[in-house]
Amino acid sequence: MRFRWNPSLPRNELEQCLLSANLSLLEGDRFDRLGSSLKPSQVHHLLARRLDVSSKTSFEEVLADRTRNLGAATFEESEAYEAFAGAFEYDSRFESEEDGVLDPDAVESLSGICGLLRQALESRTPATKLSAMHFTSMARDIQKAAFLVRLGLAAGYLGMEDAGIQLKFLQSIAAARYASWTDFSLSGILGMAMCNRRNAFVAADWKPVLQSHFVVAKWDVELPIRFGSSQSAPQRINRRIESGSTLELEWADVAS
Repeated sequence: MRFRWNPSLPRNELEQCLLSANLSLLEGDRFDRLGSSLKPSQVHHLLARRLDVSSKTSFEEVLADRTRNLGAATFEESEAYEAFAGAFEYDSRFESEEDGVLDPDAVESLSGICGLLRQALESRTPATKLSAMHFTSMARDIQKAAFLVRLGLAAGYLGMEDAGIQLKFLQSIAAARYASWTDFSLSGILGMAMCNRRNAFVAADWKPVLQSHFVVAKWDVELPIRFGSSQSAPQRINRRIESGSTLELEWADVAS
């Protein structure tokens, strides 16, 4: 897995592309333009088959839902995030002391991905550790929304100016919440695991996801996240779209 990008791409646009970094890498997308560089057939497949987007109107509806619900979590998700965050605040492994209190699927999924991440992170120099601030759905939702914008731009459902407005909005939230691409990526991966908690956790399936993290983390030196002033949220359409969730389709899931 390589991070393929265009050196002539303006810094700001590359930074906006990085907002969907893990998901784009997993789909084989490149970072040589603001819109997705996937083939048109791939773009329309992702939009139509995974998001039920086949027109500008349906695209706007789904995008509105994504941006409106950034960082939103169900009660079960919030409880699991809080429990794990509390454990990792003291650099300890999570242990469920009250059976039946937490969603067992969430516990299994988060425990599985935390174990893989710990093992992978501790073997790197310098070592990086998971912390309480990583346990949130925000980075995952930013990545999903940003990738949707890039796909919509490539499909002609969104103009360059509107895409820039949406990405600047997402960029401001990421910069205010995360200090590095490493933190952004780690939090996004934990969110992916939570999103896919209804599927049995299979470590081998998550190897490409871990690989994407180390590709993204390299950009902390080349292109550190810049803290900026908050942006006004783009115009949104008040309509909810429901969708399922699997590991293959995790970025297409709607945060509820």
